[in-house]
Amino acid sequence: MAAYANTVTALMKRAVKVDQVTGIGMFMGRCDVTNYNRTFAEITAITGKFGTLMEVICSTISDNGYLIRWDKVGKAFKAYYPADNHTHNLTYIGGITASEAVAIDGGDTLGKNAATDRTIVGADSATKGGVVAVAATVALEVTNDVDVGVVEFVAYGLI
Repeated sequence: MAAYANTVTALMKRAVKVDQVTGIGMFMGRCDVTNYNRTFAEITAITGKFGTLMEVICSTISDNGYLIRWDKVGKAFKAYYPADNHTHNLTYIGGITASEAVAIDGGDTLGKNAATDRTIVGADSATKGGVVAVAATVALEVTNDVDVGVVEFVAYGLI
């Protein structure tokens, strides 16, 4: 298991003062997280630009497709696997009179006896069955030793 590794490409030489606000500065760039590790290593190429880092705002998805956020405690980018929007269950309710025979074979393949195709219209019904959505899954943190990719950021802090 390798350590958290990254390369920051600055879009400016240093943190610059924000308008006429005394002491507040911003710094922009891109960070390529080439090896993710759940044991963070502070990204000093960002935090070192400020006396006190206040906030890092980043693109929500890396160029490799991972969900990204700044972790204030670890002072590094935290990555998550994208979660499925949701899954569906196809539910058949027993005890109704069907207009045509529908069957599920031993391999759990759904079919019907007649040669013509049939579309089952989606329904979320306790009495008629149909396609029933279940709750969305939660995004899980990326495992160690993953190339998360490039994330763009703007950091704000006291300079």
